[in-house]
Amino acid sequence: WFEHEQNEREVHLPEIFAKCIRFPLMEEAFIEKIPPQFAQAIAKSYVEKGPSNTNGCTQRLGMTASEMIICFDAAHKHSGKKQTVPCLDIVTGRVFKLCKPPNDLREVGILVSPDNDIYIAGGYRPSSSEVSIDHKAENDFWMYDHSTNRWLSKPPLLRARIGCKL
Repeated sequence: WFEHEQNEREVHLPEIFAKCIRFPLMEEAFIEKIPPQFAQAIAKSYVEKGPSNTNGCTQRLGMTASEMIICFDAAHKHSGKKQTVPCLDIVTGRVFKLCKPPNDLREVGILVSPDNDIYIAGGYRPSSSEVSIDHKAENDFWMYDHSTNRWLSKPPLLRARIGCKL
């Protein structure tokens, strides 16, 4: 890319190096072999680099993950209140919100896998009538997608359940 139009592209090297190359993670022997025209750009990229974290490298997407406590707040059966799903970052103390379970499902079974995937199953949908005390069990099964903050439908349970254990 650089050799195709050196004169026009050389000015962009410091910015590209600062954003795309993680020099602190490279071995010194490799850096010493870098051609001189790139060496100046490397020096500038260190100056232009934004806030850094581990090893002097800026964090990239996916590197900011931290442990969270997720609270599936059980709303009272007869309250019109929708269920909320707050998440507490135990390191910073910041609170985030997961999107609500689909169809305002309540009393779902919950599972967090070793890969940090969140699944919910069963439950019931609150009726529009506050007089109703019987709820129809659901056989829904959902997986939370962290990247889009939404629930993805999965094949349903064989049997509808309320408050099932996973």
